[in-house]
Amino acid sequence: QVGIFAAGDAVRWPDPRTGALTGCGHWSLAMRMGEAAARNMLGARAAFTAVPFFWSEHYDQRVNCTGNTEGWDRIEVVSGLPADQWEQRYWREDALVAVATMNRDRANLEAELDFERRLAASLAKPAWGRIAAARGVSQ
Repeated sequence: QVGIFAAGDAVRWPDPRTGALTGCGHWSLAMRMGEAAARNMLGARAAFTAVPFFWSEHYDQRVNCTGNTEGWDRIEVVSGLPADQWEQRYWREDALVAVATMNRDRANLEAELDFERRLAASLAKPAWGRIAAARGVSQ
């Protein structure tokens, strides 16, 4: 609807990377949504494209998740990490869609940057190219 704007923990929006509705109740992502809603109230008419993420600290352990973990079909557990770290990668149809970590901030930030770069490259294609790619049609 034109003229209706929302932001915050209860909001779900179309994830431009997967096409699925997503949501993430974290205050820092809610702030980004509020900024996007304000820009759109002022006439920007731009989709919210931030990569979903959250982080939390529990007993000096930092837990992060970046991307859309809904609808994954495979999890890859990264091995060979120090005992106080873990990393899981979530895949859907051979595409990395999310990364969850403990005490591996850099890996999570690199995943967020990769998701943003892939989205930017996807949006740089002509509209017919994005539609063809979404339907699995080669160009």
